[in-house]
Amino acid sequence: MHGASRNDAFDIDATSEIQEIAVLGNWAYLWQHLSVVMTPKVGGDAVKRSGHTLTIFRRESGRWLLARDANVLTKVG
Repeated sequence: MHGASRNDAFDIDATSEIQEIAVLGNWAYLWQHLSVVMTPKVGGDAVKRSGHTLTIFRRESGRWLLARDANVLTKVG
C-alpha cells in the first residue's frame, strides 16, 4: 500500500507492506513494514524512517477500533 499526505510544513509519503493480518473473534492484529519520507516544503533534506509496526484492533458494537499501536521506525540513511 502506498499513500501520500500533505500538511503545512511537509509533504509526507508512506509505503506499507503488510506482513501478517489475523482476526480472532473481536480482536485483530496487523504486522507491517512501514516506510515514511517527510520532505520539508521550504527546503532542507527529507527525513526517512522505516521499520515494523504492530497494531491491535478490537470490535465494539460492530466497528473496529484501534486498541494499541507500536512502531519501531528508525532513521534511514
